[in-house]
Amino acid sequence: LQAGDTSAAALDRYRLARRRTFTAKRQVCWIVQGFIGSPPLMNYVTDRLARREDLGLTLSGVLGNFRPATEALSPAFLVKLLRP
Repeated sequence: LQAGDTSAAALDRYRLARRRTFTAKRQVCWIVQGFIGSPPLMNYVTDRLARREDLGLTLSGVLGNFRPATEALSPAFLVKLLRP
């Protein structure tokens, strides 16, 4: 941008960098919104988070931007969160 080149080719690097940076966090937010949109699912998940403190700390860290979003997208995290 400093060079004044705003062509699609020049901005493509920025688009890719932005996607790499924010995609995982966006996915976590979509999952949380899915929980919120379904009260029975939200009740199920909040009960698990209340009983499994490590999961709650991970999720709050991800949503607070001080832990990598990929931690909340890992299969191990999701299995621990969703198992009875």
